[in-house]
Amino acid sequence: MALTFWGVMTLGFAVFEYVQGRYIPKMTLPKWSVRDLPPLEPGQKKHSLASAVADLIVSALIVVWLLAVPNHPYLIIGPGAKMVHGMPFGLTPEWHVFYWQIVGLLILMLPLKAAMVLPSLRRVRSWLQLAINAMGILVLVIMVQIRTFFVAGTEISAENLRSLAGINAGITFGFKIALAISVVKFRWDLWKEITAGQHRRAGYTAACCDAASNTLRLMRALGSHSTSHDDDREGFRNWCWAQLQLLGCGCSVCPDLEVKR
Repeated sequence: MALTFWGVMTLGFAVFEYVQGRYIPKMTLPKWSVRDLPPLEPGQKKHSLASAVADLIVSALIVVWLLAVPNHPYLIIGPGAKMVHGMPFGLTPEWHVFYWQIVGLLILMLPLKAAMVLPSLRRVRSWLQLAINAMGILVLVIMVQIRTFFVAGTEISAENLRSLAGINAGITFGFKIALAISVVKFRWDLWKEITAGQHRRAGYTAACCDAASNTLRLMRALGSHSTSHDDDREGFRNWCWAQLQLLGCGCSVCPDLEVKR
């Protein structure tokens, strides 16, 4: 008898669980599918304050290092600086002109990188980074224009002369590749920043329209009901109108914004 009782109870709960999982959700919950979900947008990478400070410090050290290089060549090639005088080729005279142009651009980057550290300029950090990248592209443009980095000395063999031409061509080709990659990346970052700004403005416009519509509904509802407190009603209407003017996005697609006082 006990086995029959527990068998009936188990069967009853099994039927109840089956019906609850199969039919009750269909009657109470709306139908939906994973395909109907909106695409998940990747979150924007936030700029770290520590990385911005580190970038500023490293950039300042690079400028100091470049300024010290003319008087201390060993900062570039170390102990090999003593061997440079015995080599059959040397740097071109144009290096002095391009050197100061590069140093000047790197110095101009420092205020922009310092501005990225300020919390008050957090909203424009992306544009500041684009400006810094643009200056970096200008540095590569200068390097591409040099073309001849080393010139032959007085005592150079034909074999070394051919090697020198290959070295100059290889360095120029490397800078051209770096310039092309930097330009493509800059255009991509610029396009992402412009589209992100458009999305932010569209969201702000929609929020303004909703807030303005709700405010106008309050004004209309207040105007359609009589009250003995005329002063309070008029004051509230003025407040609503002031909020509407502040929230007005200026769009022409929202008919509620064209209602006159």
